[in-house]
Amino acid sequence: MNDDEFDEEEDDYGASSSIPAFILPFVTAGAALLVGALLGGLIIWLLKPAETKTVEVPRDLTQEELEEVCAPFIIEKDDEVQAVQAKMVTLAKDLKAKNEEVERLQSELAKKGGGGGGGSALRAELEKAKRELAEMKEELETVKAERDQLIVDLRKTIVQLEEAEARAEFEAEQKELYKADALINKWKHFKAQSVVDICDHGARKKMGRCRETVGEMMTDATWNEFKHCVLAGQAVPTVREIDSKKENLPEFSRWLDAANENKVVKDWAVLLCDPTLPEADLEHEGISISGAAPPD
Repeated sequence: MNDDEFDEEEDDYGASSSIPAFILPFVTAGAALLVGALLGGLIIWLLKPAETKTVEVPRDLTQEELEEVCAPFIIEKDDEVQAVQAKMVTLAKDLKAKNEEVERLQSELAKKGGGGGGGSALRAELEKAKRELAEMKEELETVKAERDQLIVDLRKTIVQLEEAEARAEFEAEQKELYKADALINKWKHFKAQSVVDICDHGARKKMGRCRETVGEMMTDATWNEFKHCVLAGQAVPTVREIDSKKENLPEFSRWLDAANENKVVKDWAVLLCDPTLPEADLEHEGISISGAAPPD
């Protein structure tokens, strides 16, 4: 290679480049890492699930809450009525006194015959008393109208409260009915599923006898155990086959046949729940929460 060619190469890889040739690979690798990090962050941000925000849903007030909310307003309105009524009583007394004053002045003026000797002053006093009497009557009518409007508003508020209480009571009853209906439906599903699990094979006659036996096991006691689990918010009872020779009964369970001797349901247990936990209070009185199992 001659000097001119060497100079040419030096120009290509040296002077004409602002980055020395041996550093270039490191710069390239660094740039690639930076771009990769930015792309990775962007992808993670895009795939990040949106933050969930809990929104408080307004609910209807109970009857007790309605009374608590409305009671101060009713008391306030009643106090206003009483205050205006007291003002009316005072005005009525003043009106009576002013009326008596007018009558007295009229009597005195009549005795003097309306002439001189103080008659002019008496007439002026009488005219003033009459004007005051008229103003007091007008004020009394205004206060009376204010009182009447307050009474109307108060009665309207009471009616609205009674209607709201009636609605709240009705809705509460409906909710209890819905809960009761749901309880019955769960009970029916439990019975049907128990038949499916236990009577899963055999001839028609054997299957029929099995279904009858399982139905007989769904006693009032079983219903009350089932009902407690549902109303206490625990797991819904189920049936399960257990090898009594190898396995003990799980906690809060019992044999479907107390003695575990009935061949049809032998080794089949009812998995129940903790009997000590409190139940939800269903106010609806009816077969759905009675001690007797609902009919099919």
